[in-house]
Amino acid sequence: MNRATSASRSQDEVARALEGVTVGDVMDASPPTVSRDLTIHEAVFDHLVRGAVRAVIVCEGERILGILSITDVRKVPQSLWAEKPVGDIMTPAPLKSLTPENGLDDAFSLLGENGIHQAPVLVGDRLVGLLNRAHVIQYFHRMREFDSD
Repeated sequence: MNRATSASRSQDEVARALEGVTVGDVMDASPPTVSRDLTIHEAVFDHLVRGAVRAVIVCEGERILGILSITDVRKVPQSLWAEKPVGDIMTPAPLKSLTPENGLDDAFSLLGENGIHQAPVLVGDRLVGLLNRAHVIQYFHRMREFDSD
């Protein structure tokens, strides 16, 4: 019974902390984007490692083609990274997405329920950001630092 009470209290605490907060408040408003022709090697070392991000959006001009994540890269032997383009291994569109107006609590649910770490943030078809689980967790932890209880 104590575990259930504790879990319920934790869920209530998270819900209170995220109440009224939107995706636009915490998203990365300048997410990294790459071309489908970029090699996996270039995407990993020039964007994922150097940029310290888990994923990049794959675009052709303004059009979103998909997303390349660490999970996608792990499926390919490293010996093929220098020759294989990201377009061959990305998770293709349509993607689960959010809008800047979505509540952060709903966004966190979308990520969790779909087993994804990040989702593009769109206004219509235009990419305006990227939200990942780390953004939500960092926001929650920052807000807890101000908690006087």
